[in-house]
Amino acid sequence: MAQKLEANYYFAHPYSSGKRGLNEYTNKLIRQYIPKKEAFTDYTDEQIVNIQHKLNRRPGKLLNFDNPKYCFFKYFNQKTNSCIEYLNLPELE
Repeated sequence: MAQKLEANYYFAHPYSSGKRGLNEYTNKLIRQYIPKKEAFTDYTDEQIVNIQHKLNRRPGKLLNFDNPKYCFFKYFNQKTNSCIEYLNLPELE
């Protein structure tokens, strides 16, 4: 799959959590909602989606304490409006 996507890949050594920083941080965030010994199958799809929404709307230091959804749409709207200006189309609202 990595060859087809022309992507680099990396396998961390087992039990080397320090080499998987983002993964460990994400697990920590998830464990705020689902305790470590609990199975994900004990939760409904609706509950999992609710947790996803909470995590995806969590403000981040790297994003100047904005949430990822806000930053995505801010960037998307900037690019969209640039295209609209270039094409001389009426602006989206």
